[in-house]
Parts: sequence; structure tokens; C-alpha cells
Amino acid sequence: MLGFRPTHQADIAAGVPLQYAIQRRSSFFGFHIAQLPYKIWRRLPWGQPDATRLMPQRVQLPFATYGGLLAHRSLYEKIGLPLDALKLYSDDSEYTWRITDGGGKLFLVPDARLDDLEDSWNIKARTRNVYESYLLGGSDLRAYYAARNQAWFDRHVWAASTLSYRLNRRVFLCLLNLYAWRYGAAQRLDLLNDAIREGEDGRLGLNRAYPL
Repeated sequence: MLGFRPTHQADIAAGVPLQYAIQRRSSFFGFHIAQLPYKIWRRLPWGQPDATRLMPQRVQLPFATYGGLLAHRSLYEKIGLPLDALKLYSDDSEYTWRITDGGGKLFLVPDARLDDLEDSWNIKARTRNVYESYLLGGSDLRAYYAARNQAWFDRHVWAASTLSYRLNRRVFLCLLNLYAWRYGAAQRLDLLNDAIREGEDGRLGLNRAYPL
């Protein structure tokens, strides 16, 4: 069971239909080409999601953040400890994925609302989209580990179709480059490209250029 953190499950909180709010397999940084038409539709005046709609009592997720994660002791004994090599970010995604990958179920309970003492640096409320979050938000350290680990997770854990993964990756990176050009964020873009390359190559652990 998971507590509900509106800043981390922003699409669910905004009333986005669950088939679009939950990440699809082989997505890249949450982007999937099959969901692109809806992303365009929801930005139109008549396509905006209804945040007042009644949320379901439970929402089944493939993976999640640590916040409000409650389970029987035997489950934690079965799945072990989080992956130390990730150091920072995405370790919760990989850890909770072990639950569902092993045949378990992970349910978000919207009525079990959690209020964070401090918001994460890359929540959707701070920027308009994921591209701005990575290009404009947080420190270089946060951007590096978040991008590297997300790239590792997407390629080595979440990708179910090589073709679909490569297509989503290509479109995402094209859009990332477009936003970087728009905002003059070439230096951050170089950092992200290096981080993504290292993550895809499986080069995890502590990077001396970004000490924790």
C-alpha cells in the first residue's frame, strides 16, 4: 500500500485518466509516443482533465516512490535492500518494481494523503513539463543523478520492447534538444546527455564530479 502524494502523482491528482497517468512499458523518462495525442489534447481548452472528478479508492501501479509504502515484513525480507549503486533517485522505482515483478501488487490509496515537509526539486508544479524540469530545475548534481539513474532504469528494467524503447528515446531526446535550444540551456543539455549515456551503459555508483 502507498500513501498519496499529490505532488508526486500529479497526473492522478489532476484527474488524468489512469491509462494516461500511469507510465507505459518501454517509455523513456515517462514519455511514450502512444500517449502523445492525449498530451496534445489535454492542453486544449476542451481537453483539460477534471481535477474534481472522484478518484478511485485504489490505483494499481507498476512502481512508485517510497512515500507511505507499507507492507508486511515478509515482503521486505523477500525483496531485500534498495540498490546502493543508484545512490540518489530512481532507487525507489527499481525497489518497488521488484514487488510487482515478483507477482505482488502495489496499490496507491488516494484517501491516505501525505504532506511532504519539502517538495522535490523536479515536481510538475514547478515547471510545465519534464523537459523544463531537467533543463532548468535543481542543481547539476540533482540533474545528473536523476537523469543517469532514470536512463538506467528505463533501459535495463522498464524496456519491454527494444523498438518501442528506441522510438520513445529518439522522440524524447529530440524534444529535449528543442527545449534546450529554446531556453539557451546547452550546458545543462551536455550534462544530461553524458548522464543518460552513463546510465544506459550501466555506469552507476558515485561520480566524483558530483560528490554527495
